[in-house]
Amino acid sequence: MEDQGAAHLALLGYWLFRLVVAGFGALYAAALIWNAVGLTGWFGAATPLSGVYLLVLGLPWTLGAAFFPEHLQPLVAALAPGITFGILLALCRPPVRD
Repeated sequence: MEDQGAAHLALLGYWLFRLVVAGFGALYAAALIWNAVGLTGWFGAATPLSGVYLLVLGLPWTLGAAFFPEHLQPLVAALAPGITFGILLALCRPPVRD
């Protein structure tokens, strides 16, 4: 009986982790869209600080953008949260049942 409780708890943890990964993916997509809107000035909303959300979501990988040439740094900083998202997706596996 105790084994079944542990299995249910593992399954609950798996679904919660999937929810966190989906939330991170949604935040990353929203930050990319906000960055595109802010940089291009769509809807009259040109904001130079629109990429701040991408920088925060991409930590610690955005710190590595300093090692790239200056013209590639914004692209690397925008793609950095994708590394974290990929790692989270790789870790998101269902629990093994015996």
